[in-house]
Amino acid sequence: MAGLSPEQVVFILTSPLPAAAIGRQLGCSHQSICDVRNNKTYRHIYPDVPRFNKYSTRRLNPKQVAYIRESTESHGALAKRFNVSRRTIIAAKRGETYRDAHLPLPRTATEPNCLNCIHWAPGCGLGFPEATEDPIFAAECSLFSPSRAAA
Repeated sequence: MAGLSPEQVVFILTSPLPAAAIGRQLGCSHQSICDVRNNKTYRHIYPDVPRFNKYSTRRLNPKQVAYIRESTESHGALAKRFNVSRRTIIAAKRGETYRDAHLPLPRTATEPNCLNCIHWAPGCGLGFPEATEDPIFAAECSLFSPSRAAA
């Protein structure tokens, strides 16, 4: 298949049918349908059509992502608040996921970051597992010491 037409993309986004059924109907793979629904492909076609549907793997809305990115709560507390995994919170906070939320990350280059700590080699030299999962942990670390290169 050469690609999907704009009409087919809108059909995929608005149809209540499962991805496999739409794939059979359009003559493409179910994975292609999932990629369109999860905003991985054809983002430029009708970006105003909501891509949140019951088949989406997304668990957070843009307002929740904004709250997470601005929050100083622990990852565990945020995960419980929004009923998602800690990894989902970490990825959303770093901007690895939910990039289309178009919300600026609240971090600046001058804020503490574990990667700029003198105790950081290939990991936290002080043994904090949180630092390995999210290098922004330095803001909460009472032993954080900026390296000479970052200062």
